[in-house]
Formats: sequence, structure tokens, C-alpha cells
Amino acid sequence: MDETMTLNDGRILRIFKAKNGQPTLSVNDVLVHSRFDPAREAFSLLENNKAIYQDKENVVVYGLAFGYHVTELLKRISSDCQVYVFEADTAVLSQAKTLDLVKEMMDDRRLSLIGGDQSNFLTEFAEKLNLVENILIYKPSLRVLPRKQENLKSAILDFEVGRIAWERFGPMLERNNDLNQTLEHGTIEDFLKGFDFQVRPLIIVSSGPSLDTSIEELTKYRNQFNLFCAGSALRTLMKYHIKPDMICIIDPQDIVAKQLVGFENLGVPLCFLDTASFTALLNYQGPKYIFYNQPKVGSITINTGKSVATALLSIALQGRANPIIFVGQDLAFIGKKHHTETFSEIYGVSNDASLYSSDTVLGINGDLLYTNSGLLSFKRWIERIIKANPQVVFINASQGAKIEGAIERNLGEIFANDELTGPGARLKQV
Repeated sequence: MDETMTLNDGRILRIFKAKNGQPTLSVNDVLVHSRFDPAREAFSLLENNKAIYQDKENVVVYGLAFGYHVTELLKRISSDCQVYVFEADTAVLSQAKTLDLVKEMMDDRRLSLIGGDQSNFLTEFAEKLNLVENILIYKPSLRVLPRKQENLKSAILDFEVGRIAWERFGPMLERNNDLNQTLEHGTIEDFLKGFDFQVRPLIIVSSGPSLDTSIEELTKYRNQFNLFCAGSALRTLMKYHIKPDMICIIDPQDIVAKQLVGFENLGVPLCFLDTASFTALLNYQGPKYIFYNQPKVGSITINTGKSVATALLSIALQGRANPIIFVGQDLAFIGKKHHTETFSEIYGVSNDASLYSSDTVLGINGDLLYTNSGLLSFKRWIERIIKANPQVVFINASQGAKIEGAIERNLGEIFANDELTGPGARLKQV
């Protein structure tokens, strides 16, 4: 057995025997199963992910490939557990269905297989995710997906980022939520009603390294825009007497309170996620407004995208801000730094980006910048939001990664050259 075929999308699929005689495959020379022992590889995967399927009523799996891990899963679950396997790669799926292992597996009444050729694939996937806290992701299946499936790949990887965050901070989130309900605060609806989003353009300030190079222009044109900032950017802004119109925090860790030290009586509205640090909120004396990133009766949902900057963007869109301008939203590392200069001052730790770099991304100047998977997840989230809101002008005035769908301008070009002709006006196409 050694068969090679060119797929309609240009990928090269090869099916061959592993060392132990089991069929395995590669796509564009990327192995989807072990070339030595696919069954043993599947055994190890299930051993390392017991929390996903043990004592569960439902299990969701992304990626079928040749089914070794699904077969192993079916050996380990109870007779009344339901398994939902999703495979978007129709070319790989059609080959898998010819194998005796997969044919036998599909006869198991506990298994439902949903392929990318089904019109309701995405709907089914979204519905089944609501049944579980976690999913078993067969990473090799993601790696070999065709380009047209990049959005699905990104969504699954982003789900994993959120899952990891929950596993790390889950108990802390629940504690903060309980304590924050005892604070005196308004709601995000109160804030939205009381703030005039239409009178001026809105700048969202994040704490990326390029914020330091934007200070002069932010100061010069301050009276021409509204300004919302992440808590991590507050110290840099206030160092130069640039007072924001709103501060936002979502981080559950107590260390986030350091962002507000010295500014407890600033009087600026502070919008916070219900699970944000109780310690930070307790010390802040200004007006506070709670929001939720999960459906809650009587409250709108603010989609945070797991980042304070994306939470700010969601709030801005709820207020119908237009245009929306990003400053310090680098989504990459610049000058070997991962944050603005005040980062070390706030936290007392290194601002050396080399400690966190693992990927690269295209910068606005056409060069490759170092970044990491978390920042890339935020980038994809922002780009999806931009695509979903064509009525809004988005401007990237940062100096980091390109943001698809955002016009690239610095603040001087926007305000000094009168590219904005009035409140909420569209940017001139120059």
C-alpha cells in the first residue's frame, strides 16, 4: 500500500503503511498519523486527555483522520456516552471511509460523524460545543486543512486558548464574580446610555510597545477624539497627562490592581468584566460599570475575545462608535519589547519580548515581526469583528502587525490632514 494523489485543492495526499502495518497518511508531507505505530500514538493521546471524556455524557472531537484516536476513545467511554466527531476535510474523510477500521467504528451507535460536506456542519459544531466544557482536538487534522478552511482552524484554536485560560483561572473567576456583585456599581447599559459615542472619533489605546511613540500625537490632538484605554495602558497615558474617557479591565488576577495604583481617585469610568480582579475594583473610587461575556438575563453581552482590547472594541461597537482607531494595538513585539515602557514599572518584571516569541506575523511596514499564539488569536478575533461590521471605519494607527480590514494611518495623517471631515465621518480614500 503506497498511493499518492493530487487533490482538487492542490494538496498532495499520500497513503502508506506504517512500520506496524497499519495504514497511515500524510498531506503535503505533513504526517497525520505516526509512521511507526498509529494505534499507540492514539493510546497516548487519550491517556493525556482523560478529563475530556471520563464520566462525561457527551464528547466532542474535531478531526477524524483515519480514526485511530476515535476507536481508542470508544473503548474508554460508557455505553450511554455520545461522541460527536467533526471532520471538515472532505478529501481525507472520503479516504477514511474506505478503511475497515472506520467502517466498524461508524457502526457504533454512540458515534455521530459530521463531515464538511454537510450543509449544517458549522451549525452542528456550534450546537455540540454547548454540550461540553472541552473538546478533543486532533491537531494533525487541523494542520493539513486546506486554505479555504482557515477560518474554521482559527476558531478551533481560539476555543483552545479560551479553554486553557479557564483551566488556569476557573476558581479565581468564580470567586471574583461572587465578590464583585457586592460592589457598588452600575451596568454597562448605564455607561452606554450616558456616553456620547457620536460626537468624536474613538481611539482605543492598548499597551503595545508602539504606544510610547504615539504619545506626542495623542497629546497634540487630544481634544479631537474620545479615548478608551486598557488598564495596562493607563500609567503610560497619565505619565503624559493624557486622561482617558474610560478604563477597562477583564483580568481576574490580583496583580492587575497594580495598574490602578495612584489613580484610585481619578474619577474616570471603569468598565469591568464580572470576573475581573475584585482587589483592583475594591480600591478604585471612581464610577464602575459591570459587563458580562456570557448571556445574562437583562444584560447585553460584551464579547471579550479573551483580551481587554477586544472587550473595548465590543463596547465601542455597542455604542455605535465610528470611526474606531487602534493605538498601541501591535499584536506583535517591537524593538524586543512586548509592552509599553511602563510595563516593568507596573509589574517589576522584564519587558523582554524574546522570552515570549514563538511565531511571526506581517507588520504594517511589510517586515516580519515576532509574536505568539495568544496575540495571533486576538488578531484573528479583531479581523472577524471588522469583517462583520462593514458600516464602521477601522483605522490602525499602531506600528505592529497588519490588521486585515483596517486602514493604516498615523494620528497626524488622520487629524492634522483633516482626513476626518466630521463626527463619525468616513475616512477619505486618498
